[in-house]
Amino acid sequence: MSGGAPIGPSLEPWLAKMRGLSVGVVGDVIADVYLHTRPSRLSREAPVIVVRWEREEVIPGGAANTARNLAAFGVRVQMVAEVGADRAGDSVIEMLGAAGVDPAAILRRPEQPTVTKTRILAGDPHRTKQQLFRIDREPRRGEARPREQETIARLERIDATVQAFLVSDYDYDLLTPAVVEWLRRKAQSKPVIVDSRHRLPSFAGVTVITPNEEEAEETAGLKIEAGSDAVAVGRALLETLQVGAVLLTRGKHGMLLFEQGQPPRDFPIVGTGEVVDVSGAGDTVVAAFTAARLAGAPLPDAAWISNCAASVVVMKVGAATCSLAELAAVLARSPAPAVRP
Repeated sequence: MSGGAPIGPSLEPWLAKMRGLSVGVVGDVIADVYLHTRPSRLSREAPVIVVRWEREEVIPGGAANTARNLAAFGVRVQMVAEVGADRAGDSVIEMLGAAGVDPAAILRRPEQPTVTKTRILAGDPHRTKQQLFRIDREPRRGEARPREQETIARLERIDATVQAFLVSDYDYDLLTPAVVEWLRRKAQSKPVIVDSRHRLPSFAGVTVITPNEEEAEETAGLKIEAGSDAVAVGRALLETLQVGAVLLTRGKHGMLLFEQGQPPRDFPIVGTGEVVDVSGAGDTVVAAFTAARLAGAPLPDAAWISNCAASVVVMKVGAATCSLAELAAVLARSPAPAVRP
């Protein structure tokens, strides 16, 4: 993974080099369940709408969405995670396998359910359905009793066959201090790219972190209200966590890239800014960035590629993936901007 350089004139050659790369994904699997309904009438029991069930859809979310995005780029993915011995866990593992992800190192745990987020969607036929509410099924903090030695053993088992580790931490209980320490040590010899919710300081010393503004604010203890604030926050993370680079995602404001020994680089959003659903966009960003870096792309090139990939999935409902063909199409019509320090 080479250092920073100006963005090249054409980034498409990096896409072909993504195929056949090997990445280990470790993190929290979430089953995103979508109940599609249509409005029927007002209830006589309460001032609520009665909806009629149409269909149920299960989409792998969290770390599983990250893994599917990598596989969509042609990357060979081995996944270390945990799911319950339940229908949601069965569905996620089946869909991961169908997407080309190796689920052999996913542990089935009958004593606890798969983390599930169920969204109730309602709308008339041939119209975009709106989310009414969401029901989360997740363990209470500290109740999961993670099997950290088994997790470390599975990481060690796949270590010889992967070129990098991608960590997708949704702040459940898989990534215990012992597991995190194993990954931090591994970053001394192999790229470890981390997308962590609420626990960025635990991953000090890894190769790259990819926080959004909320996660970065929480870690830096600073509020982002303007572009200069975002620069201050990114620089603070780079210095205090001693990582190789920080890719700060800023929603409609694009991205900021920070790397050791280089000025910050500012990337605008791709597209119109009108989005359908931002769910899982961060998973796509870290997957595309990781694949591009392992393919040999310099940091700015990898950041722009991940920016373009995100522009594809935010136009889809739910946690979605971006194919190489879709990514190539966006790159073709979205020339990389001049680097703006």
